[in-house]
Amino acid sequence: MSENILTENHIALTSANDVKMICEPLFSLLELNYFSFQRVYANEERIRLCTNTKFVESYYKNCWYEHAFFERSPKLYYDGVCLWGQSAEFKRGTFRQYLQESFKINDMFSVIKTYGDYMDVYDFSTDKNKIDLGSICFSQVSLFERFIQYFSVSASMLIRQAAKEKFHVPLKNGKFFLDDFSGLQLNNKIKEFRQLTRPKNFYLISDCGETLLSKREAECLINVVKGRTAKQIAQVLRISYRTVETHVNNIKNKSGHNSINKLVEAALGSKGLLYFL
Repeated sequence: MSENILTENHIALTSANDVKMICEPLFSLLELNYFSFQRVYANEERIRLCTNTKFVESYYKNCWYEHAFFERSPKLYYDGVCLWGQSAEFKRGTFRQYLQESFKINDMFSVIKTYGDYMDVYDFSTDKNKIDLGSICFSQVSLFERFIQYFSVSASMLIRQAAKEKFHVPLKNGKFFLDDFSGLQLNNKIKEFRQLTRPKNFYLISDCGETLLSKREAECLINVVKGRTAKQIAQVLRISYRTVETHVNNIKNKSGHNSINKLVEAALGSKGLLYFL
């Protein structure tokens, strides 16, 4: 057992109720009982938001992160989904038994989003006595994708605060389940395929009709949906913040959505932008 990694008033421990409120629509629909958002940076610092404070405390205090899938450098992974129960190591490991007995977590379904210098991991779980998570996670991926967009907007203030409270865990260099999930490691052929099949044009589809967006406009809009400011978007895209503002204003003018809130609402319902997520 290690010393406490998180202080008593760390946002990873104090934000559970706020995260639960954001998760309520999805929890009610799919009878889920657990959600976690984690951002892992290239230097292996991280932030975390979760619906269960006791789980987070125990997870770090008892070094359970040594048994989890997505704690290492984002360079090891690419965008995808993962059902933990498919891993032979997870099935026979004490970590799964601990999750079941202590928190009624039977299995985990993770969605991974990589962004170069960091990755976002969204974990979902249901009670073992309720629905089979594996039966819905792949057939209803669009529901999880929509929730992730919704979470990015609704939890933007929490995420910004968490970014001010990054922490580091003392990971060992032993075996780390990657043998079971080699398909989730960075693969140049898959990366090339994703690049070749990315569409050249993107559409914002809303009640106002279809609005053709340039690649840069779409990138700016997706980052607006993620709750980023013009200056933050400028840093991500390596352009000036005034250029970002110009792109956003152009989207407003073309789409007829004059406010950021209306623009975000339209983007959340527009399937044509999912290629960027």
